[in-house]
Amino acid sequence: MIIQVEQRNVYGSLKFYPVNELAHQFAALMKQKTFDIQNIEDMMKMGIRIEVSVAVPNGLKPHYTVNA
Repeated sequence: MIIQVEQRNVYGSLKFYPVNELAHQFAALMKQKTFDIQNIEDMMKMGIRIEVSVAVPNGLKPHYTVNA
């Protein structure tokens, strides 16, 4: 079971937006449009694999790599 989310910084707050259908279903079940870090940690404790992509503003290139 894999949930895909996109990480965005919204006014200094870290938000995770659902990307795939399963992520949208979890958000609907939780009556939320986005996930916070606590939601992500709770889902990971349940054994759900989380794939996170990072939103990059147009014209910018990411200059870092994340190893998990």
